[in-house]
Parts: sequence; structure tokens; C-alpha cells
Amino acid sequence: MLTNPLPQVSPHFPSDWVTGFRDELQQSALERIRVVLTVLLALEVALLLQDTYRTRWFEQGLDELSGWRLLTLSYLLVFRFLAQRWLSPSAHLRAVLIVGLLIGVYGAVIVAGQVGDLSIFTIVVLGMAAASPLPGLFIANLFIAAALFLSAWLIWQVQAPSQVWFVNILATTLLGLALQKLSYGRALQEFTQRKLLQVQQHKRDQLLSQVFPDTVAQALKQDERPVAMHGEVTILFADVVGFTQLSKQLLPSHLLAVLESLFQRFDDLAREHGVEKIKTIGDAYMAVAGAPDVVDAPVHRMARFGVDLIRACQAFARDAEIPLDLRVGIHCGP
Repeated sequence: MLTNPLPQVSPHFPSDWVTGFRDELQQSALERIRVVLTVLLALEVALLLQDTYRTRWFEQGLDELSGWRLLTLSYLLVFRFLAQRWLSPSAHLRAVLIVGLLIGVYGAVIVAGQVGDLSIFTIVVLGMAAASPLPGLFIANLFIAAALFLSAWLIWQVQAPSQVWFVNILATTLLGLALQKLSYGRALQEFTQRKLLQVQQHKRDQLLSQVFPDTVAQALKQDERPVAMHGEVTILFADVVGFTQLSKQLLPSHLLAVLESLFQRFDDLAREHGVEKIKTIGDAYMAVAGAPDVVDAPVHRMARFGVDLIRACQAFARDAEIPLDLRVGIHCGP
């Protein structure tokens, strides 16, 4: 119940997603904590100056609250500017949370003894729960240990501690555990949805690349509508002769491999002749010269391409010992 389990590796959540999710949680927690430390540093400097003016501790000595503020300021300076140079990101994050919670407990004890208020403990616990939803039991164990430590310290330091304090500690701990669980679930849901969206976008990009020329596919990805008139365009259709009969003799997997191998040779020839493959339709191959990019002598270019397609198909048929041939037709115009 208290743990934040990493997702199980499955076809729907591969291992690199698990690693990426764990690293992303750590990185986002560090970024949020840096912002919090910066804001708290500015506030602590202002409050310490106020306390200095109020108590004149440099003349009369530190009181407990001013000493705690100096300790907090040192913590903020060390973990905002220095600790990240000495510690790995994982160790830095956990050290920030452990030391920060200890200082929060110490401050709560001081304020509780003076005005009977434990709000510092509540603020620290809830802030950490929202900012650092880490996997595993680290956060839960940290909150429970802090609650037990604070309770024991109050019993030891304060005569006749108020029962309301312990109710407050219990409520804060339970609320912190629930909040970090909720934050972790939301982070996992957001990560999963983003990854699924990336998978769908990748499939869309692959489909566009298979159906359209690269320039058109790129324009469609950018929500452009690549409609244009071309003055002279030559279109080629190539149809494999004997494919229907061959489909009755070969297994579907073997037939598909034959077709993919043949069309791969056609693709190489298309790049060699500078023509644009449009798509394949079953055993038919469609290409264009002069669009979407204008080329010189599109008719001659396409005619040479068509002749080479026929030769390539005949050579492929001889090598594979398969009775195949190719019919090619071209048309040109605006």
C-alpha cells in the first residue's frame, strides 16, 4: 500500500520505458527542489535579517529560533550550490530530502515549545510529498521515521505535550503518504500517455513515409497542405507479370519476402535516377519525375528508369529462379 512500484516490463511497457520513467521522476524532482530551495533561500535571508533586528543576537547571543534559521540558511546554501558538485543526482536528491526533513522536525520542536504550533512539520512533509514522488518505499519510510522521531522528541523535550500535537503529526503523515502516492500515480499516467502518443506519432510518420514522398510527408507532419501545380510531370506504373500465379505456389511469408526484395531494388534505382517513389499497390509500383521537386528532362529520366526496372526484374527472376516479368507504363503532362 505504501510503496510506489515501478511498472512491470511488458510488451505494452518495455524496459527502456521503466528506466526512462525512473530517471524522469528523479530529474523532475531535482528541478522542482532547486526552484523551492532558491525561493526558500530568499525568504530565509529576509527572515533572518528581521530576526537579527528583532533580537540583536550578535550582541545578546542566539536564541533557538535564530539558531534554527542560521542552520536552515546553511542547509539551503549547501544543497542549492555545493552538494550537486559532490554527490550523484540520486544521492543529492535523497540527501536533500533527509536533511531537509530533519531540519523541519527541529524547527517544529522549537516552534511547538514557544507557541504550540507544528505547521512547519506539515508544510515540509506535504511539500516533499508533492515535489518528490519517488518509486519504492523511500518517501514513505522517511515520513514515518520523521513522525516517530518528532513524537519522541516532543515527549522528551516538552513537559505534558498536547495530545493535539500527536493527532496533527499522525494526520500530516497520513496525508503526506496519500499525496505522494497520488503524485506518483499522476506522474506514471502522464508518462505512459506521452509515450503512447510518441508511439502513435512514430507509426503515423512511418505510414506517411510509405504513402507519400519525403517532402510531402514532412509538410503533412508540420500541418501544411502541400498542394501545387506542376507544369511537366511524368508518372510511371510498373506491374509485376506472373505475380498472381506465383501467389498460388508460394507461402504468403515467402511471397511477401520476394516482393519486398524486388521493390527494394526498385527503390535503389529510383534514387539512382532521381525519381520519386510514390507508393506500392500490391504488386504495382508507382513513381513520379518532376514532382514534388522539379527535375530536368523528366520524360527521358523516367523512360531510362522504366527500362532499368525491367532489366532489374528479369535479373531478379533469373537469380531467384522465379517466372516474373514487368510491365511498365508512363504518362506525362501537367
